[in-house]
Amino acid sequence: MPWAVRKYSIEETISNADVLIIMTPWDAFKALTVNDLKKYMRGKMIIDPYHTLQGTNFTSAEFEYFTLGQGCLC
Repeated sequence: MPWAVRKYSIEETISNADVLIIMTPWDAFKALTVNDLKKYMRGKMIIDPYHTLQGTNFTSAEFEYFTLGQGCLC
């Protein structure tokens, strides 16, 4: 994929992102806070199939948070 760009930190990866899709439940993602996402992301949508983040924290901060088994916690 010639258009793919490798990033070396989570902050760099989510910078100006419209949507965050967490496809691996790694500890590095668990450490993300609402303030981190507000600071770096452009959009307010999170797709987290493994419920890596605490969705209720993000929905109270006006993020659309989607996870398996619960749909949108909006």
